[in-house]
Amino acid sequence: MPKNKNKKITKAKPTKWLYTFEVNKTSFEKVTHTSKDEEGNEVSVTKEEEVTKPLECYLLRPKRRVIDEAELFYGVELARGVKAGLLTKSLINKRYTEDGGIFSKAEQEQYSALQLKLLRNEKELQQLEIKEVKEGPEKQKRDQKASGLLFEMTEIRNKMQDFESLREAVFDQTADSRAKNKVVLWWVLNLSYIKDELEGGEIVPLFKGDTYEEKLNSYDNYEELDLEHINIAMKNFAYFTSFWYNGQASTREEFDRVKVFLDIDFNASSNPEETEKKAKEKEVEAQEALKDVEEAEEAEDKVLNSEDIIKPEGSSEPQNNPEPENAPEAENTPEAENTPEAPEENSELKPDENQ
Repeated sequence: MPKNKNKKITKAKPTKWLYTFEVNKTSFEKVTHTSKDEEGNEVSVTKEEEVTKPLECYLLRPKRRVIDEAELFYGVELARGVKAGLLTKSLINKRYTEDGGIFSKAEQEQYSALQLKLLRNEKELQQLEIKEVKEGPEKQKRDQKASGLLFEMTEIRNKMQDFESLREAVFDQTADSRAKNKVVLWWVLNLSYIKDELEGGEIVPLFKGDTYEEKLNSYDNYEELDLEHINIAMKNFAYFTSFWYNGQASTREEFDRVKVFLDIDFNASSNPEETEKKAKEKEVEAQEALKDVEEAEEAEDKVLNSEDIIKPEGSSEPQNNPEPENAPEAENTPEAENTPEAPEENSELKPDENQ
């Protein structure tokens, strides 16, 4: 059902948005400068100057009705791909399963180990976040440990992404993959909003139109215009939407972590030296925090395994030296009397009495 085009979009509450961010918009505007000449008369000079202003961008939090529309769109695109002759992911997966799977046994074990490590780190991070600590060294220690865990989790996700990329390459030409790419684009077209100064500062959809085709035409028009700030905004929206759709970002904190790596990617082309320097600084900070975490865990293990720990009563002693301190001499035991022993040094051999 077509929407009312004349309906005015009101400014939404903050809870309406999954995430908000800004991109720099550079334009040329006429600027007038006033000065005085030697005789004291005012002289006005107007010229065009480059002006940079922030463009506010908003990622909409979808309601149930919009989610239903997206699921219907995915189903239609999936059926369209099957009708066109594409195989489904389940059929290809069944064939690979019969042949032993996509990955070797060693690769499967490595991937499972990464999953387990990621789950443990996520659990430990959650425990740190809910733990209340006072300002000071204790809070600083907790924050450092959290930073180390976050860095390690990012490294694990990157390694897991290598496996996922290999898996996706196998299923890239399936009806499922085609439908997924289509629905992610559908979400980008429907969740992307900006604050438009030409509309009186109202928050309006970035892509104009009421239907998918109309919004897609608007997307294509932006690509043809090749406006730098719009290109960056579109890339941001696609990036954030993809992470949200795959369940990797839903809170502002998670989106902020995604944006850190996105900013590094964007700035690399414009100022590679400065970007590389900042990236290395961030990596060093994270590595140091991770090192502190590992040292703390190692120290804790040493304490737990230390021999100086007081053992509870009744615990058995190590069996490396079973002979008690006040045990009788071996020569006084019955076994020793019947056992020939080598003579001690400087001792005299006694003749056998039976000889």
